[in-house]
Amino acid sequence: MSWISFVAKRFFKSRKNDKFVNLTSKIAVISASIGIAVLIITMSVIRGFEKSVFEKVLKDQGHVMFFGNGPFKPDELLKEVPPCLKCHPLIETYGIISFGSRIESCLIRGLPHSEWSKISKKDSGAIIGKKLASYLHIQKEDSINIIAPVFAKDPIGVVPESLDFDVIGTEQFGMHELNRSGVFIPIKEGQEKLEMEDKVHKVICFYDGNINKIDSIMPDLRGKFKNYDVFSWKDLNLFFADIMRIQRNMVIVILSSVILLASVATFCSVILFVNMKKREVGILKVLGATNRNIISIFLRIGIKISFLSVFFGTFFGTLISYYLDFIRQFFEKLFRVPMFDPQVYLLPAIPVNIIYTDILFISLGSFLLVFMASVWPAFKSTKSSKVNNF
Repeated sequence: MSWISFVAKRFFKSRKNDKFVNLTSKIAVISASIGIAVLIITMSVIRGFEKSVFEKVLKDQGHVMFFGNGPFKPDELLKEVPPCLKCHPLIETYGIISFGSRIESCLIRGLPHSEWSKISKKDSGAIIGKKLASYLHIQKEDSINIIAPVFAKDPIGVVPESLDFDVIGTEQFGMHELNRSGVFIPIKEGQEKLEMEDKVHKVICFYDGNINKIDSIMPDLRGKFKNYDVFSWKDLNLFFADIMRIQRNMVIVILSSVILLASVATFCSVILFVNMKKREVGILKVLGATNRNIISIFLRIGIKISFLSVFFGTFFGTLISYYLDFIRQFFEKLFRVPMFDPQVYLLPAIPVNIIYTDILFISLGSFLLVFMASVWPAFKSTKSSKVNNF
């Protein structure tokens, strides 16, 4: 250990007559650590919500969508789609559902057998969202009536017709819209009752790879399938993605101000160190210490405060993020107050997605911010010390 590090360590340690200085350094470390921990926890929760929401949206919409000018036959399209896309044809239209004395708008969606088999073992019938079933007081094995547009073969074109479906169950879907208005049926039954023959309304595809690379294949898809409208998930959710990004950036700015205030505490702490150590600095100069040595001593104090702040803040922030939902459950049982309602968010627990690059940037940024607060007092130490102070 060099003598500069030894002196910096001695300066940083508390003594009876330096209790106030040591208290300010502890306050600086604690306040910066809290700011860093809160920022890490908040970013992890925001990332978790983003991931959960996008997973639900993408599960419903797919990564790439093909629309035709009205209903179209998907056979030719499915043969020419690249193997990296796993596609599902869908029928999707809106109607008016009635049961008893109540009516409500609904979204009718016909699923292919591969998707329908995941929610039902029967080959016919309708599965509706739980909120829609609750609102209309529909139960399993009830019969519902839906007025939907049917593609008639005469010159009239699309005409509304009354369709009857047997309810074979209700489902809690991952999106509020589907819970509130979703009516799911097998695609074959839907095509038969809507008189669509073997046509569909759209084809959704899931990309087998990193979804952020979808933009690279979109120009080829649009050039190859000129008779269809081709959209990526970003095209249909651009506004929503911008809102999530702006929200994340605003949280970073607001919580970074907490760390900025903590750096003020570091600034005050190093200033107090400089003022309280004037006598010791004067002795060091008599013994041959240069201004550069004195500056290094106080900069190392600032580095130590920064390191301790980042270490404790990162450690506790990451630890709490991992066990955030357990902590939530503990406080709910302790105070008997619900803090997170799964029915509202349609999530079983508080979503947390810990991204270590975020933690790295937060840690490095916080370290630099807290450390920079000690630079000016360190340089000021060479001007405020005089040999005749001792």
